[in-house]
Amino acid sequence: MNILIISFDADPPYMGGVATMTNLLAKGFIAKGHSCTLGYMRESEHPSNFFKQKIKLSESYKYSGNKFDIILSQFCNIDYTLLSPLKKQETVILTAYHNRPMLHSLRIEGLLNIYHQSSNILYKLYTLSKIPFLPMYYIKGHYNEKRVFRNAYNNSDKFILLSDKFYPLLKK
Repeated sequence: MNILIISFDADPPYMGGVATMTNLLAKGFIAKGHSCTLGYMRESEHPSNFFKQKIKLSESYKYSGNKFDIILSQFCNIDYTLLSPLKKQETVILTAYHNRPMLHSLRIEGLLNIYHQSSNILYKLYTLSKIPFLPMYYIKGHYNEKRVFRNAYNNSDKFILLSDKFYPLLKK
């Protein structure tokens, strides 16, 4: 199988958890005889040497004729229109989300943690000044994340979360 994995273009020690998972998955796929190509959106100061084949996905990206059996996107917020020529080839698109859904909605607990952990008095005051606006931050964050998840879900053949316990959050 020919697999395109969309992730960060980075190698150790400059990569985080998503790029680490990308490399581990690619190593496993290659060990089983599959071909893996890295699709990335942004240039990196420390580009990956692990992937021999890489494609930069952007507005100017033109479909090069590569046939992929599977596309595994490690992000939810990609522009799925870039993948539409590949989708016409009956390529299976998988999207993985490497966090808890709705984690980025600003909550009072998060602000209070930031407040207690900071030693800078101005930053503490800045943090406290956000409290009256929490409902607005929550609604905006909820709306944005809902839009991103809906787009990823509708454009994927399979949507993968870290735990089965997160699916009720996603449905909500």
